[in-house]
Amino acid sequence: AFSGCSSLASLTLPEGLREMGSGAFDGCPVESVTVPASLESTGGGRWWASGPFAGSSLRSATLAEGSARVAPGLFSGCSKLSSVSVPGTVASVGEYAFRGCSGLPASLEVPPSVRELRDCAYEGCASLESVALPDRLERVGASAFKGCSSLASVTLPASVARVGDGAFSGCSSLASLTLPEGLR
Repeated sequence: AFSGCSSLASLTLPEGLREMGSGAFDGCPVESVTVPASLESTGGGRWWASGPFAGSSLRSATLAEGSARVAPGLFSGCSKLSSVSVPGTVASVGEYAFRGCSGLPASLEVPPSVRELRDCAYEGCASLESVALPDRLERVGASAFKGCSSLASVTLPASVARVGDGAFSGCSSLASLTLPEGLR
């Protein structure tokens, strides 16, 4: 929609916005954005697609109060993204939500309200070295941390009942993994 708008530095997304397309802001110098709680889907929720901000200069993002989830593919391909503020209402991190976000900090703390990390949620986040998972987390999806090559240590909380196929595949630095009893 706005791909290649090389002067677009300020972006206001209205509450009520429900969908954004893949690569919508590709090549735009937008550095920060507040995502409305109403956003449900993006074009980046598929393995072959990039998120709406892929190829942009996005460095920081805030999910609006009342957001229930990080939409699938929302920040997929945002290699410069280094700061994300997530409200305590978010219960799910969608498929491919942060895929390829190589600029995320080395230490990631998933908010305490999150109960589910969907498939490929943090796939290819090569800068991640440690992840603090919330005590209420129930499910880690398939390939959730696939290719996080710097990830060295993970402790799954006792609340986790399911870990999907290949959740930590390609985590070549993973030296310590603690699994809870009752895991399926």
